[in-house]
Amino acid sequence: MDESRQTPERPRRLPLAEVMEELLTLMRYQLPASIRLDEEVPGDLHCRLPEAGLRHALMNLILNAAEAIGDGPGHIRVRAGRDERGTAISVCDDGPGFPAALLESGVHDFGSWRRGGTGLGLTTVRRFAKHQGGRLELRTLPQQGACAPLIFPPEDANG
Repeated sequence: MDESRQTPERPRRLPLAEVMEELLTLMRYQLPASIRLDEEVPGDLHCRLPEAGLRHALMNLILNAAEAIGDGPGHIRVRAGRDERGTAISVCDDGPGFPAALLESGVHDFGSWRRGGTGLGLTTVRRFAKHQGGRLELRTLPQQGACAPLIFPPEDANG
């Protein structure tokens, strides 16, 4: 029985630029050619997180952004940086933005705002951030698009 138990992935110090470059290289094969995927991650930025969990959360956000853009041309940007709040990793797109009802009510299990959606993608991302002492924010951008920053506490506060 003990061997069948899944142990949670332990956080470790990650070089974010390296992790992002690898992830986005793979993600580009899953996105339509009409969607440009760019990254802005300082080469010296590190954070303490479970790598597989971070990759899974970012994949969810990128695939959601691509679905929001649809068949037309679009742009998804993954940015990372650090400030007094900690480390922020944002996935932003130039799609239609989040529905106002989602921004008002927040992310709920099985509450999808997309046709055919399960409501688990953003819930999984939110849960990952929360387990790391962070949070997921959702914003619709003033001109057009959406931005979903994951904000994690300063590295020393996260173990």
